[in-house]
Amino acid sequence: MNEEAAEIQRYEVPVELESDEGEVFQFSQQMVTTFDEHHVYLRFYQVVPPAVDVSGQPPEKIGARLVARLIWPAAGLPSLVQALQEAGQKYELATGPQLAWEPGVEEAP
Repeated sequence: MNEEAAEIQRYEVPVELESDEGEVFQFSQQMVTTFDEHHVYLRFYQVVPPAVDVSGQPPEKIGARLVARLIWPAAGLPSLVQALQEAGQKYELATGPQLAWEPGVEEAP
């Protein structure tokens, strides 16, 4: 194979994002991450606390409903983290410091 054939041409093409108007968003406050050699997997769950038991004892467990799954290229993880950090900074500039509540984020075994 000659050098010309081996050269890869790159093009920049704008991406036209589809509108999410009319879509229903799902609330999530629990996330589980896993990964393999090429991808990072994000699973978002919605936790709905059960009604308080009259005994006053906490429940043994609380169910969480899967509301979204994402697969992200591992090579793009730094740009995803940067975008989320920038969004968080802009949010705090617009709304002020937030309470120190953190949603559940864990790496699956």
